[in-house]
Amino acid sequence: MGLGTMSDLQELDNRFAGDAGGAVAPRQAAGQATQVEQARAIAEVRAAVMIAMDRPRDRTAAIAEMRDVCAIQALADRAFFRVQRGKEKDENGKWHDAYVNGETIHLARELARCWGNIDYGVKELARDDIRGQSELLAFAWDLERNARSEITFVVPHARGSGEKRKRLVGTQEIYENNASFAGRRLREAIFAVLPVWFKAEAAEICRRTLDHGGGKPLPMRIADLRAAFEAIGVTVAQLEKKRGRKIDDFLPEDVGALRVVYGSLKREEVTVAEEFPSDEPHPQLAIGGYKLDALEKAVEVAREADAEVPFEPGEHLEPEQVNATKDHGASEPRPEGWYVVDFGDKRRAEYELRQKIAAARDIHEVDTLQNENIGGISGLGLATRNDILELIAVRANAFRDVQP
Repeated sequence: MGLGTMSDLQELDNRFAGDAGGAVAPRQAAGQATQVEQARAIAEVRAAVMIAMDRPRDRTAAIAEMRDVCAIQALADRAFFRVQRGKEKDENGKWHDAYVNGETIHLARELARCWGNIDYGVKELARDDIRGQSELLAFAWDLERNARSEITFVVPHARGSGEKRKRLVGTQEIYENNASFAGRRLREAIFAVLPVWFKAEAAEICRRTLDHGGGKPLPMRIADLRAAFEAIGVTVAQLEKKRGRKIDDFLPEDVGALRVVYGSLKREEVTVAEEFPSDEPHPQLAIGGYKLDALEKAVEVAREADAEVPFEPGEHLEPEQVNATKDHGASEPRPEGWYVVDFGDKRRAEYELRQKIAAARDIHEVDTLQNENIGGISGLGLATRNDILELIAVRANAFRDVQP
């Protein structure tokens, strides 16, 4: 039957309409806008496949372009990843950090562009804000060979694990979380339709590019990296902890990964505290959450802050001065503007507010922090707002409990 006498949608309806007895009920007719969109999608897929078949890829040109781009330092720096995944035993039976290494989504996308005639992407099939999850589809399709890889997966709207697990409610937070999960699935989908030898040669060229380093020896690149991070307050010990080895033992991929981190820090996409957390315990980190040990820690910190301040023998204090010393810690007054938190950056403001609540010396400071920032607190996500208010209540109750 020709295309001029019956559309694709009508043909599909006839195939599944059932016999005259109505064994399979025909589907309801779609609206005009839906029919137009369906026809457009079918025409778009047909056009892509026809163009791919009419203009097949030139393998020689694809290989030459792949070799050229993999020899560029900017791509080689982002071609590999290395993340920690738990612990494992070595041949001597000792436990040490285990790492997962591989090629990144940046390399996968570049190889798909070089190979040509590949359609790939990620689609959000459904979002359930009640359950707090999104259903996504990552796909890669070799239009010329009709080889297709699809991965359907569910991404929870949460970050972290265990006690540090945090529910995400903001649109931007959910988008970034979904994009992070989708990137890994999309990488595997693209590599599934690319020839194995094509990917292997590209990875080898990228490693040689990292070793060469644009003409700079590896020790010189490590020294430059060290100086750049020290200029923004990151120590050698922090670099070694992040990569899991001494700085003199850094590999080319370590330098490449840290160069990516440095670029993100300079663009203010992340903060130094996020990428290089301090080893020193902080009251804010111990208090955040809903667990019993966190609440007990809050009471302990409050009691320490409320302890009586000793004074020299012979010094005379009136009764009202003693009470003032107990209530306010006999400390230096807070600097001007200390109680006000700037909520322009909500994530940074949340951290700063938690820090100040934990450092409050009496109930007066806790109440002032709440009153001065109530507008900003109200603008936070529901889970974060409730967590902040509970933290304020815990601190206030701790001070009330220790009053005589």
